Amino acid sequence: MAKADDVLAAIPKLLISRQIDERGWSLRVSFLKQRFSKIIYIIIFAVGIFSAYFYYLVATDYRKNPARVAFILNISELPRSVRDIECSAGAITDLIVTCAFRVHSDDFQPLLSGWRFKSDEVSGDGRDYGTDAKVGPSFDAALQYSVYPESFKRGGRVDLVTNRDQTMVVANRYEE
Repeated sequence: MAKADDVLAAIPKLLISRQIDERGWSLRVSFLKQRFSKIIYIIIFAVGIFSAYFYYLVATDYRKNPARVAFILNISELPRSVRDIECSAGAITDLIVTCAFRVHSDDFQPLLSGWRFKSDEVSGDGRDYGTDAKVGPSFDAALQYSVYPESFKRGGRVDLVTNRDQTMVVANRYEE
């Protein structure tokens, strides 16, 4: 009978040790859940910071566009009527900037003062004349002004395409 008593006496010990094991397991699971939650929060925070920074870059990029247009045209200041500027500058090895904008027809000629442009008649969608990407609204292209500046040591080109009224413009600067 001693064996039966020993077995009966051992049952509470087994139950207690099993409870300890289950609690230890649940503690480990709880710890892993907490750790997993922390990792998720860190990832969400990092993605949030990156998204906020990207939004900031996109939201403030439009401020650079007037300077880009003046840079393309080699003029110090744009006429006040220049508006609705949309630019693209995606090249990595060369300098390629394309901007589309609207201008009052009376202010178009000052845009040509920075370079010695030659003009040619063209046709088609003005957006198709963008060097980097199609930017701005579509318009019927009528005139193209272009120049190959000698100051571009490795070559390049600056051109403007406009409609017949000279109110819509796509300007490009390509420099190797």
